[in-house]
Amino acid sequence: MSELLSFAKKHWGDVASVVGFAITIYTLLRTKRAAEAAREAAVQVRDRLTRVNTATDFATVLAIIEEIKRLHRVRAWEICLDRYAAVRRLLVSVQESSRNIRDEQRGVLAGAIEQFRIMERSVERARSKSAQDDLDIARLNKAASKILDDLNGVMISIREAAE
Repeated sequence: MSELLSFAKKHWGDVASVVGFAITIYTLLRTKRAAEAAREAAVQVRDRLTRVNTATDFATVLAIIEEIKRLHRVRAWEICLDRYAAVRRLLVSVQESSRNIRDEQRGVLAGAIEQFRIMERSVERARSKSAQDDLDIARLNKAASKILDDLNGVMISIREAAE
């Protein structure tokens, strides 16, 4: 024991340095773990926010499509054109911002975007020819209803995957 005390007295600076170095390494490891936990928490929050935004966008899209069907029935073509663009914009946003969407779901979104682009072209063409009465409302609403059903299915599967 006296040899240990003698060694400590002679080399107390070295011992203090080793102890200080060990404490520094320990502190760094704790800091690293804390930083990794914070990063993981931030990723989880971002993913939750993305899911909430996606659900909100889907709900908005579904409501707008229902409105589009009503607008078709009353032949409010000017408003329909605005709603087609709004639906496409929201669907593109969902498609681009959601990492959790499977390829077949992306296909449904892409198909819906294209269908609303086609509807918009049909209405624009009919308006330019002053032939709005020639638009087949039943066909337009059938397409909108199919899209509505498909998108609702995607929304449900995304919601279930998040739980």
